Amino acid sequence: SAWSASSNVVVMLQAPSAPTNLGPTTIQALGEPTTLTWRRVHPDYTPQTAYQVRYRAASIDPWTEMAAVSSSVEQASVTFASSAVEWQVRTKGLHADWGPYSASASFTLGNRPVVEVTSPDPAVGTSRLVVSIGYSSADDSPQASASVEVVDSSGSRVFYRALGAGETAADFSATPITEGQYTITVSATDSRGLRSLPTSYQIVVDYLPPQPTEVVEY
Repeated sequence: SAWSASSNVVVMLQAPSAPTNLGPTTIQALGEPTTLTWRRVHPDYTPQTAYQVRYRAASIDPWTEMAAVSSSVEQASVTFASSAVEWQVRTKGLHADWGPYSASASFTLGNRPVVEVTSPDPAVGTSRLVVSIGYSSADDSPQASASVEVVDSSGSRVFYRALGAGETAADFSATPITEGQYTITVSATDSRGLRSLPTSYQIVVDYLPPQPTEVVEY
């Protein structure tokens, strides 16, 4: 007989290949959830149905294998306790078998720096505002940059200043600030690229009343 019409394309199911493009590659905050990412490689074009992550603190340590997670999302949130992490991931598609683990990826973890507002006092009696900050790092990592933002009670930005390495003050006195309530928010980044959590500080600007006029007789 004559040949039939062509069938639909049939894809044979097969196990995934090892994932690639593992991240992150920069330093992460110690004791906080770290988002691990990867790119799945499924030759049969089926979606990812599950993943499994394993990690260790050093290449000589045994792997800690986490429980498999049913998910099509190519990322996982994990909190690590060590300052250095080596990790791998494997995925599963519609095929019954898992693919192989990926090549290892590594990153370091560190303590976030801490920044605070050291002046002015909460009650400001002048229109000239100077904000001083204090910086500290449990890992002795120096300040690479910082920022100071001042917003009014409506949430509108009044002042903003970016500071460089080691700078500790933002002088806004060239532009008088009006009376009212303001929020100062400061943050800093250390030399490793790890950023502090923002710190907010409330001030009330209320000008001091003038002193009584003194009459001097000659």
